[in-house]
Amino acid sequence: MQYRNAEHFHLLNEVESYWEALRDGASAPFRDQIDPRGLERALDNVFYIEKLGAGAVRFRLAGKVVEQLIGMDPRSMPFVSLFDGADRTAARNLVENAFERPQVVRMRLFSKGPNGQSKFNLSGGLILLPLKDAKGSVRRALGCLQVEKKDAPSMRNFTIQTVTTRNLAPLEKRPEKMPPLIEEAFTEFNEDPAKFDHKPAKTDVTPFLRVVKS
Repeated sequence: MQYRNAEHFHLLNEVESYWEALRDGASAPFRDQIDPRGLERALDNVFYIEKLGAGAVRFRLAGKVVEQLIGMDPRSMPFVSLFDGADRTAARNLVENAFERPQVVRMRLFSKGPNGQSKFNLSGGLILLPLKDAKGSVRRALGCLQVEKKDAPSMRNFTIQTVTTRNLAPLEKRPEKMPPLIEEAFTEFNEDPAKFDHKPAKTDVTPFLRVVKS
């Protein structure tokens, strides 16, 4: 499969292009370079994950599309909970590579319909884009998840169909001038992860990711 597919999952390409412009030849942009206004068309599909330790990667923030697919607020949930049990080890290895090498990771995903209902089968695409913290360590990633159907049932687990990766350059120094801080738009971004409780998602909840107009 081609690294970029213009026909499907165009939001993944848009998010990657924005991220690519920010990194400007470095290994990865800093997480406080991300301005939600640059992701306006993809905010519902965007998410952030954070590495807390070896093999422990959790959602920090997620747009409403991700929340609806999982069926609840995913904050503090393990990233691999998005995947079918048989593919969770592979997903864990892929996200570990994204942080450690660092590496851009794209996945083509598939989810069977509930109770074998093929009309609810769902194909999707996911991308992971590494981000550096203030010390230059890659411990967070910007992600985007796009599916082909907007009215698919929630509580989905995905299998990994194909994977494409792209290695990045060695880590660079922090630039002197920084774009507007993400904290102006994401009020929870610097808070400790919320304690996870299994509450179903509310369909009328305002998205966690929002645009601030200046």
